[in-house]
Amino acid sequence: MSDLTLSTIPEWFAGKKLFITGGTGFVGKIIIEKLLRSCPDIDTIYILIRTKKGVNPKQRFEDFTNQVVFSKLKEKNPDCFQRLKLIKGDVTEEDLGICSEDHQELVQNVEIVIHCAATVRFVLPLKESAEFNVLGTWRMLELAKEMKKLVSFVHVSTAFCQEIGQILEERGYPTEHDPTNVIEMTKVLDANCMEMLKPRLMRKNYCNTYTYTKALAEVLCSKYQDVLPIAIARPSVIIIAKKEPFVGYTEYTYGPNGMAIAGSHGILRTLYCKGDLPTCYIPVDTVANATIAIAWDRGIKTQSHILPYYNIVESETCITWDGALNVGNVDVFVNPYSKMMWYPFGGNEGNYYKFKILFFLLHYIPGFFIDMIMILMRRKPVFTKLYKKIEKGMMEYSHFLTKRWSFENDNLRALYKRLSESDKETFDFDIWNMDWEAYIRNYNQGLRRFVVKDPLENIPKARKLLKKLYILDRVTRAVLVGLVLWFFWNYASAFIRVLTFGLDSTRNVFTSFKKIT
Repeated sequence: MSDLTLSTIPEWFAGKKLFITGGTGFVGKIIIEKLLRSCPDIDTIYILIRTKKGVNPKQRFEDFTNQVVFSKLKEKNPDCFQRLKLIKGDVTEEDLGICSEDHQELVQNVEIVIHCAATVRFVLPLKESAEFNVLGTWRMLELAKEMKKLVSFVHVSTAFCQEIGQILEERGYPTEHDPTNVIEMTKVLDANCMEMLKPRLMRKNYCNTYTYTKALAEVLCSKYQDVLPIAIARPSVIIIAKKEPFVGYTEYTYGPNGMAIAGSHGILRTLYCKGDLPTCYIPVDTVANATIAIAWDRGIKTQSHILPYYNIVESETCITWDGALNVGNVDVFVNPYSKMMWYPFGGNEGNYYKFKILFFLLHYIPGFFIDMIMILMRRKPVFTKLYKKIEKGMMEYSHFLTKRWSFENDNLRALYKRLSESDKETFDFDIWNMDWEAYIRNYNQGLRRFVVKDPLENIPKARKLLKKLYILDRVTRAVLVGLVLWFFWNYASAFIRVLTFGLDSTRNVFTSFKKIT
């Protein structure tokens, strides 16, 4: 494809109307911000927003447009939000909970759909996960069938939706049960009945309800490939932005972010994962750029009934868990946090039993003593409960940390090669030539700036704290070693006498038994 004066993708999006679900989520926000900034002539972006935690869609929409992710965009083009339109609704409700007026507007005008809405919690009850990920997708597909101008429908799935074979290829995989049957069960059965059926439905093919329901959603999409211009995007572990809208931008505290924050503050000291395995990290802006390019590519092939799959992940050149830990540790020691709880140290442990022992010794025992001190000070104990929560979260995530995942990405590579040079620059998703060490260094800085909100001005003070915690850590270790030596010095001889007496008694019993026989 020859390079164009104007980038092909912005030209294609010009004048079009797009409907996005999950727009208030991490990936959705980045997609919307990117479209508003790099496709300035897009006509309208409809955003499906539901009531959440008692906050109505209108208020959530106002809060949404005032978030830091859009601050750079606001400075350059404060009128850009006029192209956003709120659609009140919920993927878990019948007909998506959309009023008839909005329904008609979507049906008559929408040309592109990006379906990001999903629950990403791994251990939700099956019924709740299916409501979001399977029924929600089905409702979107049914709505899309009514759209008169639709040219592109992108379903955002996950790279971990299947565990068949050694390599996840860019193709569809069947599920043992038809998703339409699971949909009917979800509609008529209560949560308890669904939980009873879960072992029979999932068997050992899926590690949690998230991966199972995302696999069902993919099969569901394949049933519509003859009537809808669908494409499926499969991102892996989505973390901080590589470049846009800000280097290191992120906003959540669960998963890898939570573990990184806990480790850098001295709270988490051992991680259950196999250090030589690839992390399968992917930057959120890379996912956004690839998703937009997939929408464009599917839109210019409207006559095709082939359902393309794109694995947005590179497992061969990605940094390993040990590599990420080493790079991250260096940065934490150079630029420490100002509210560290203890001197940060630790490592990865791939053996389950060794991990359990280390977690008990390095977390539960210190946590118990700190809680005892807090009780004596008439303060609420928190650390034992905190470590139970951390361990539970880590075990939920462990399947992705202790198994080697390999992915094919030939379709994604071919798509990247088809882009014009200007599109490659604007919508960069080159995952094959990433500087992973620089990216991981930015990870810590991104967490500091956007999640922990610990200003860089605090670093000199934090370095002083780090020195104090280092001394305290070494003194504590010396005291513990001293206590162990003292114990053996005072009680080892008695223990040896008891052990010797036991062995002698056993020997005498055997000798007497032999004489009798």
